[in-house]
Amino acid sequence: MTYYPEIPENPNLRQVILILPKATREAIAYEKKYKKFNSLINNEQVCVLDYPFLEENHNLIKNNVDSFTPNNLVIQNPLNHDNYAKVIDTVTDFPLAKWNAFTKICQELGATKVRVRYKHLTRLKERKYFFFGFISPIGFFSDEEKRKLKKTFLLEIRIDKEYNGSEPNIDKAINIVSQNNLDKDPHIEGLINDREGNNLVKISYVKLEFFREISSSFKTVSSLVVPDICTGLREQVEFAKALRKFTIEYEVQYPGYEPSMFKKITEQVL
Repeated sequence: MTYYPEIPENPNLRQVILILPKATREAIAYEKKYKKFNSLINNEQVCVLDYPFLEENHNLIKNNVDSFTPNNLVIQNPLNHDNYAKVIDTVTDFPLAKWNAFTKICQELGATKVRVRYKHLTRLKERKYFFFGFISPIGFFSDEEKRKLKKTFLLEIRIDKEYNGSEPNIDKAINIVSQNNLDKDPHIEGLINDREGNNLVKISYVKLEFFREISSSFKTVSSLVVPDICTGLREQVEFAKALRKFTIEYEVQYPGYEPSMFKKITEQVL
């Protein structure tokens, strides 16, 4: 971990932030019994901030007041580099943000319907059990957290959307992609390519991996080894280790598309 007395302006230096009480950070750095953890202070992939903060009025702190609390690991929102969430909240907040951006892109491309084709879950840790699209340590979630997870994974990003349909507005769609830092997602790029030129497609299939943009941050958090003095951090690291990949394939329909009779019947059944 790299200690910063001030919050770095460069967002690439603060993709993962560890917030520690100043006394805890100094103990890890200087006390003999924590010597084997000294190497953590020099990890360039984690930004370490002291609490209380030296810059209490910094916009980053004021805009993330619920997340920037002591003994917490927070992850940068890949769609908005000044927005952060605690590790446990990333599994709902970030996928929902990506889903909202995706549906806006579909609207600008002239879609008439966005529907789920199938979901794909990849287990990362066999000894864990899965819950609404990912696996977690047993007993990790409270009832309130379970309700939040259910709302996001069952009622939000798996719901079908219908629109009136229109001619594609490629410039607006690309602008949404840029605003949400989705330029490197090949499936989003393919979606836009399908609606460019003179011979427009009437149906597209798009796979969205909802943890794709933060997979490197989860990997960083999962690799951390923390001493007992860091209250609650080990549980957060274990949670990051337990996450699974979560992919949904969507079918995007455009004006002029007519499903077969068999497909109409199948959709009604589903």
